[in-house]
Amino acid sequence: MSELGMLLKKDWRQAANLRHELAEQSRFKLAVILFFALGMLGGLYGLFWEGFTFLERLGGIGLMIIHRLLAFCFLALTFLLILSSSVSAYGTFFGDRDMGFLKLMPVRIGTLIRYKFLHAAFYASWAFFFIIVPFVMAFAMQQKLSGFALLASVVFSLPFVMICSSAGALLCLVFIRWMPPRRMVKYILMAVILAVGIAGWKTFVVNVRLGEDVNVILNRVIPGLKLASHPLLPGYWASEGILSISRGQWARGLMFGLLLFSSAGMGSVLLEAAGSRIYEEGYQKLMRGSRRHHRMHRARAVMERTLVFLPRDMRSILVKDICIFLRDPAQWVQALFFLGMLGLYFLNLRNLRYHTLPLAFRNLIAFLNVFSVSAVLTSLGARFVYPQLSFEGHAFWVLGLSPLSMKRILLSKFAGALFSMVFVSLLLMGICVRMLNIEAYAGMVSMAVAFAVSVALSGFSCGLGALFMDLKHSNPSAIVSSFGGTLNLVCSLVFIFMTMFPFAFVFQLYYRGYLSPEMFVHALMLGGAWLVGITLAAVLVPLWLGLRSLMKREY
Repeated sequence: MSELGMLLKKDWRQAANLRHELAEQSRFKLAVILFFALGMLGGLYGLFWEGFTFLERLGGIGLMIIHRLLAFCFLALTFLLILSSSVSAYGTFFGDRDMGFLKLMPVRIGTLIRYKFLHAAFYASWAFFFIIVPFVMAFAMQQKLSGFALLASVVFSLPFVMICSSAGALLCLVFIRWMPPRRMVKYILMAVILAVGIAGWKTFVVNVRLGEDVNVILNRVIPGLKLASHPLLPGYWASEGILSISRGQWARGLMFGLLLFSSAGMGSVLLEAAGSRIYEEGYQKLMRGSRRHHRMHRARAVMERTLVFLPRDMRSILVKDICIFLRDPAQWVQALFFLGMLGLYFLNLRNLRYHTLPLAFRNLIAFLNVFSVSAVLTSLGARFVYPQLSFEGHAFWVLGLSPLSMKRILLSKFAGALFSMVFVSLLLMGICVRMLNIEAYAGMVSMAVAFAVSVALSGFSCGLGALFMDLKHSNPSAIVSSFGGTLNLVCSLVFIFMTMFPFAFVFQLYYRGYLSPEMFVHALMLGGAWLVGITLAAVLVPLWLGLRSLMKREY
């Protein structure tokens, strides 16, 4: 058996043993995961179906857009997969603890690179299939394509994912190996790359607007459609292959399939060759950097001065948590990625002409954006805030014997989560309100709801994280997927719906003329009292339960 086959056989046996772990998991957690997974698939299918139906009703340009949306979807997913695989490759190539052990085994570095690359590709692309499967199903149903469309989407997506993942993994290796060590040089290089990207995008837009073909006209409606149809991009190969197979054009579909699979194989070969040459140097460079004392005195001093309003003991714990967060690129890159995508969307609301819609639609979009911000904060709270106390591990007894009380420790965790979530939510919603140009009171209500959601999510994540603290696991995935993590996610989503729906419903009734101004004011007052009440309950009850659990523990 080959070296890679032996490593994959080990993973297969580990996966087979998961059935014993699943048998030990609570049925509540499994039922919740299954419910949300099926709900997500069904919701995405319904959303895509409504979008295709809306474009079909437009006729003319709408029909032309529909035929190019599959390629546009693959174009967007190309950039997302490359970025996601770069982050995943950093964690699997340099962050996994077993990599140091595997390097001591009689296995070639190139084989280890291919083995870890498969892990990175799986971590980066599993969500891709949750998007592309309902998209292709809705597209095939709307276009009345054959049943081979769904099967072809899965078959053509596999090499497409491998191509994008290999590109992201190769970028990660090159970045780690040749990135200058000085921090200022890193920032300058990142600024240059960003400036070049912005300049290239503006040049592309200008060149597109100077053209006269159909793609240029469509590109004015949806920027990027012409680029999505470029014959040298793998997204174009995948979309054309799926359409060819679903329309019975087997020869053309086979050509695109062979092109995808051969390109995926070439990407794997290039990654293995590059990894064999530069991985070890990059790994040693990273390890030398991790052994050096981190000189963060200036950053710590800035944080100490910024948080001077907090007591000294709470400030010390909060600064420590911030430094740990900043020292792990896998954490802050994920947070920056999700929040950056939302910020980019909000900054382009006027380019989408949303501010010209009727007031009722603008109000609905504002509350939908509150939900999008809340959903992202829920995922970040579950990933970064909930496991904070559990991350202390077996060293938690040091905090237990320190002069700090459990109440102060819990409040310091809550203060850090509250400050970060409130800052992010109000900043994003402020941009959204400004771009949509909605009325002042509607903007204030949407920002108040975002503020309440941020406060409640901080209370849920910190309180339940203390109540279900697990000091045995150091893997964040195991902590987040536990019963407490699942309960935290469910409670957060229920709270979001309980706060958003009443206000969105009242505003829609008012703008459609079903409520008089007096009734509207009374409804807002009742909604405000409801919002304050459930927010206080969502904060105080979990924190009290968590503090009670911490006080009863023995350290």
